[in-house]
Amino acid sequence: MKTLKPTIYMIYGQYGSGKTNALFKLCYQKYKENNPEEKLVLISANYCTLGQNYICEKFCEIIKIPFVSRLKEKLEEYSFEPNTIYFIDFGSSLNDQKYIYDFFNSDKFNFNPILTIPAFMELSVAESLLSQFNFIISPQVLLTFCDYVSKARINDFEDYLKKLNTKIIGFNNSSYLTRGFILK
Repeated sequence: MKTLKPTIYMIYGQYGSGKTNALFKLCYQKYKENNPEEKLVLISANYCTLGQNYICEKFCEIIKIPFVSRLKEKLEEYSFEPNTIYFIDFGSSLNDQKYIYDFFNSDKFNFNPILTIPAFMELSVAESLLSQFNFIISPQVLLTFCDYVSKARINDFEDYLKKLNTKIIGFNNSSYLTRGFILK
C-alpha cells in the first residue's frame, strides 16, 4: 500500500456562513464511505466561538471518530499522520485564516480549502468576500443556506460566480449537501 500524505479539509468563510455545519456533513459523508484504510480525525482549532469545541467533541462521539482540540499555534506541533483525513474546524480572524492556509498549503499535505458563501448574500457582498479570501488559489465555493432562497436566486448566484471564474462545488441546505458533492 502506498503511503499517502495527510489529507486536510478546511472550510473558510465569514462568521455564521455555515462552515462548521458543512464540515460536519463532509466528515459524515466520508465516514459513511467506510474505507478501513482511511482514518478520520476532526480537529477543532476554533477558539473564538463559545462552545464550539464541545459541539465538535459531541459530533465525534456520535460518529465515533477521534477528536482533537488545538489552538492555531499548536497545529504546527501536531503530528499529522499519513493515510489520515483531517477535518479542521477553524473560526478566527481573516489574518489567522490566511496563516492556517499558508501552513497547510504545502507539499506535506493534500490540502482541500473550501469557501462557504451564504446563498442569501447580496452578489456585491459576495464579490467583496471573494476578494478578502483572495489568498485561496482557485477557490471552491460551497453555497450555504440554499433552502432559504429560490432556485432562481441559486441560478443567479451560479451565473455570477462563473463570470468571476469561481467554481461552485456544491450546495448546503438544512439537511444535506446537494449536487453529488464528492470528496477527493
